[in-house]
Amino acid sequence: MNKNLSLDLLKENETYKQIMPPPNAEDYQTLKDSIRKYGIKNPLVINQNYEIIDGYSRFRIAKELKLKTVPCKIQTFKDEFEEQEYIILANLHRRHLTNAQKAEIGLKLLEIEEKKSRERQKELGKQFGKLGGRGIKKGTEEYEKKKTLVPKSEQGFSDGRAIEIVAQKVGIGKDSLWKAKKIKEKAEQDERIKKLWEDAIKGKKSINSVYKTIKHEEKIKELEEKIKQLPKLEKKYQVIVIDPPWQYGTKYNPDGRRVASPYPEMSIEELEKLELPADDNCILWLWTTNAFLHDAFHLIEKWGFEYKTLLTWVKDKMGVGVWLRGQTEHCLLGVKGKPVINLTNQSTVLFAPNRGHSRKPDEFYEMVDKLCVGKKLDYFGTKKREGWDVYGTI
Repeated sequence: MNKNLSLDLLKENETYKQIMPPPNAEDYQTLKDSIRKYGIKNPLVINQNYEIIDGYSRFRIAKELKLKTVPCKIQTFKDEFEEQEYIILANLHRRHLTNAQKAEIGLKLLEIEEKKSRERQKELGKQFGKLGGRGIKKGTEEYEKKKTLVPKSEQGFSDGRAIEIVAQKVGIGKDSLWKAKKIKEKAEQDERIKKLWEDAIKGKKSINSVYKTIKHEEKIKELEEKIKQLPKLEKKYQVIVIDPPWQYGTKYNPDGRRVASPYPEMSIEELEKLELPADDNCILWLWTTNAFLHDAFHLIEKWGFEYKTLLTWVKDKMGVGVWLRGQTEHCLLGVKGKPVINLTNQSTVLFAPNRGHSRKPDEFYEMVDKLCVGKKLDYFGTKKREGWDVYGTI
């Protein structure tokens, strides 16, 4: 039942007031103009103690317009959890929200569900004790038998189940809510992630794109740590294949450019300082793309090798490119000393399918195995192969 009540009777609950963010300035002014012209159409919701549950913007506008009374609906709630959930859901259905904003609301609901769950666990302990179950080891037949006597409404449920329930209430996928939870946890410790999440709140990014960006960066950091811990190579090799992590300087963007390097990049200066474990007689195969072809010729000399020829890998489909779309990669062949090589009639062209970012064709390694004799090293390799040592990324 609705009643017109004096503003002086109504109480503000600071906790409830902070649960939902206030409307933006434009929406607030629109609401104020409507109330000035037509009055308050939707009554404020209050509890039995005259605390405002829903309608803080209307209450504030009523004071600004110097209204004496406002329409109120007195509603009874069984506890503060039910009151808080009412506030959140009432605002959820009233506003136009981005998925990230819905997720923010969902996380507040999740906090409430977690608190309710803890209360249920306390009650479960009390009920269990009354049933004579205190002290019984969990997982035993006797424990499970006693537990079935406790009403399900008083038992807790898993975080996963809570996320599923809350996601349905706010109207987003449970996967999105779970990702939002992980992002928010990291945003508390990282200002940059906090900024990414703010972009998602504004609708500039999706929850999924922010999550993918974070996971991509975590993978890069993990690889950097692994590389730092790599032991120094003691052996010398007669055959070295190297696929340098060329520095493209592109940032991963799941909403746009997704071809940024999935590994830590190195500058030309850093690559120059690499000490390749080359034998006095060694063959070097140096992979490069069109963008770094000039630098590759420079590196092969810097590392003490003499350039001999160029192998071109022609892929089965085009990739990306600025001037022309790339469908080839190149591998410079350089030698030091007098390595053993079984040359017959090998071509400078290798036709092989593209099998994913940075992965070189198996056909190339088969060719090198036939041509080259000696200990073989795949520097910055991504796959273990019989007869090869791999160093730098695995």
